[in-house]
Amino acid sequence: MTNELASGISVLFVVFSDCLAFLAFLAVGSSSLNRQDAKYAKVGFMEL
Repeated sequence: MTNELASGISVLFVVFSDCLAFLAFLAVGSSSLNRQDAKYAKVGFMEL
């Protein structure tokens, strides 16, 4: 396996894991009893 291919795969993996983490965050936030925390977290995420 070439270096370019390996780095491409690792970049894809990082992006994919970021998407999974964000989806999990949304799922937890939407089902959370403490909706205010989810709202603050969403605002903080948008400001990044």
